[in-house]
Amino acid sequence: DTFKRLFIKFINSNFKNNLPNNSVTIISIVVDQSSQGKGIGTKLIDLVLDQSKKNKYDFLLATTSSLQKKAINFYNSLINFELIYKNKISSSYVEYTFSKNLK
Repeated sequence: DTFKRLFIKFINSNFKNNLPNNSVTIISIVVDQSSQGKGIGTKLIDLVLDQSKKNKYDFLLATTSSLQKKAINFYNSLINFELIYKNKISSSYVEYTFSKNLK
């Protein structure tokens, strides 16, 4: 039931229609807990940035949720990534989308 409410809320969101044109989205990047804090996530993002630029995308987006507090902190720590969307679905669940301009 919760998933259904979340899914319907997301589908009804106007945000999907307001995404930057010519953008690519990171859905998930995972670094093993024992390897976190060693710059691996940043290196992965750098690889994605390089490929996104080579493929002539204008924006790199990254989505996460309030369930992923480390991911939120990670995207906030990246240079020139900015929070462009925050959707509070319930008192315990928020969707976040970060963006980096590649132009």
